[in-house]
Amino acid sequence: MTVLSVVATLLASCSLDAAALDGVLAPEPQHAQVGSLVVTYLEQYHYTGQKLDDDMSQRWLSNYLDALDYGHMVFLQSDIDRFTADYGTSLDERAGTDGMLEPGFEIYNVYRERMEERLLSAQAVLAGPIDLTDDESWNPDGHDAPWPATADDAATRWRQRVEEQILQRDLRGSDRDKTIEMLQKRYARLLKSVNDANANDVMEAYLGALTTAFDPHSYWFSPPDHDNFEIEMSKSLEGIGARLQTIDEYTVVQSLVPGGPAKRDGELKPQDKIIAVAQGDSEFEDVVDRRIDEVVKLIRGPKGTVVRLRVIPAGEDETVTEIVDIRRDEVVLEENRAEATVREITGPDGKVRQIAVIDVPSFYQGMTSKSQGQEYQSTTKDVLKLLAELESQNIDSVLLDLRYNGGGSLDESLMLTGLFVAEGPVVQVRTGEGQVEVLDDPDKHLVYDGPLVVATGPLSASASEILAGAIQDYGRGLIVGGRQTHGKGSVQAVIDLDPQLSGGFGGVLTSLAGGRSGPGGGALKITSQMFFRVNGESTQNRGVVPDIRVPSPWDETAGYEGDLDYALPWASIDAATFQPWKGSTVDLAALQSRSDARVAEIDEFRWWAEDDAEREAEEGQPVSLVLEERRAEFEARKAKLEARGRDVEAELAAADAEELGEAETEDEDEDEPDPVLDEILAVTADYLAQLEAPAEAASADEPAKPSKRKRRAR
Repeated sequence: MTVLSVVATLLASCSLDAAALDGVLAPEPQHAQVGSLVVTYLEQYHYTGQKLDDDMSQRWLSNYLDALDYGHMVFLQSDIDRFTADYGTSLDERAGTDGMLEPGFEIYNVYRERMEERLLSAQAVLAGPIDLTDDESWNPDGHDAPWPATADDAATRWRQRVEEQILQRDLRGSDRDKTIEMLQKRYARLLKSVNDANANDVMEAYLGALTTAFDPHSYWFSPPDHDNFEIEMSKSLEGIGARLQTIDEYTVVQSLVPGGPAKRDGELKPQDKIIAVAQGDSEFEDVVDRRIDEVVKLIRGPKGTVVRLRVIPAGEDETVTEIVDIRRDEVVLEENRAEATVREITGPDGKVRQIAVIDVPSFYQGMTSKSQGQEYQSTTKDVLKLLAELESQNIDSVLLDLRYNGGGSLDESLMLTGLFVAEGPVVQVRTGEGQVEVLDDPDKHLVYDGPLVVATGPLSASASEILAGAIQDYGRGLIVGGRQTHGKGSVQAVIDLDPQLSGGFGGVLTSLAGGRSGPGGGALKITSQMFFRVNGESTQNRGVVPDIRVPSPWDETAGYEGDLDYALPWASIDAATFQPWKGSTVDLAALQSRSDARVAEIDEFRWWAEDDAEREAEEGQPVSLVLEERRAEFEARKAKLEARGRDVEAELAAADAEELGEAETEDEDEDEPDPVLDEILAVTADYLAQLEAPAEAASADEPAKPSKRKRRAR
């Protein structure tokens, strides 16, 4: 079959007619009350005390249009003009009324129609000849450009987008026919996802636009996303322990969770295609071409129950199927949990030291299990176990790595800080009314009193900033990392809306409750407080500035709190009463000077600075759609990367395979270079040398050097 016939077949099978779109999407019966609840809670309990008015209406509409069409590729300018005229300053008047949701659904239905037009336009481009010689350019960042004036203008933008995608893969040496087939399937999937959109999808986009008009971290979770939020926070669920993905029309097993029921049973394998699901002895329900969240809902279920899966085994065609019975159980998600390695490093004094690096990727807690008095997953519990295991290894220092920790449970940040601080306040929280509460270390038992270093970076946020700020304020340890942490100084409460749907507005701010069986109200995450360090300063926008700065590759690209729309301002309150740690005096200037000298000699840090400067110069600039012009630029960049020792051809091949869905899942390479961590370890060695012999350390000539050997603590 030729490429053109494949394209024609896909166009015929994926085209949406008016009947397929069913004309419009409409709210479900409970959605009006859900919308009213969200408005009531936002106006009554949000930290800012903001009420809905004309300005908030404009924010709400703008957020919604950005959520649907950030790149200005879908709507026409006439659509935007009409939405603005009809709803720009009137959404607040509809809030809480029976007509509150009408604008959201009307706009979304127009969006679906326009997306169908745009995606069919893109498919038509793929069906015709591709010309990469015309003197044209493509602007990858269309957010600041006007919306297309006409359907022809929109079609031109989508043609240029398709040509840019083909051009990118041409530069990588990909087969053009394969590229066209891959893109055709991609656009067909997008078209299908538009058709599969349901009322909850509209609600999530529309109410999300409302909540983020108050601040970036308030959000309404649809029922499936609420479940996923709980799972991520608790690191456990009840199900079979299989990670799933959608490939074409199939739900495919991506991998199995170690220790989970499916892994223990051994019958279900990665790359198996799940085509039907049955509960116990009931009839099978076909799941081919179903949304993955619907398939996941069918497969998850209470511990002890049986789910049956009809699968096409990996590598077989549709004529071969098997039935797999799996008894559901609790599944503990081991990934993204705290773990430790031990690194040997030689200090400037020639002494070899053992540094325990404890990677804490998030602050998780099984809230539902804890509230029910059951055993629960916990960051602090995991770190406590790691510290106990490390005790016998003659550790000279602990390095808490929070560089990629985006936060999580406030309680966990308090408890984890308490492992390193004997007693006293950890953080202060203030309500919108100005009431301040000082939150102390809940456990007065000091677990580790040795030298402590906390690694931070631009991706360290929220609960990470609470811990790092407390350690810095107490002088308990050394904070080392990128120019500042993210700067999220707000506290969110999560309100389960299901109980409120039948009981009116009688709820109050609570943490997550389990056992939801209501009609699907989802949950509202709402910013209700701000937190402040014990020294009285907020981390909001400004973050935690490290004692010793080690450049991060994310320093200029991460996107800080202050870059977000409607972020709350920085503030300060009175300091809490606390007793600083009685430790040795540290010469921070000497530590920074030694680190700067090492960084200046390390290629990766210089390359990051060069890349940042290049990215800044190119930002917002259109790119040529002439293949030969881009090839010259591409070859120059390849040469630069190869000069840096990168296996560019292997990287391109891997990227190609992943895009085509041919990449295999591989275990993370524990020995992958991490120059930032290496430098933080070197700073740690200098720090330890200062603590033990300040005069000698300050005058030592040889910089600290981390070894390449790692030992896994668990």
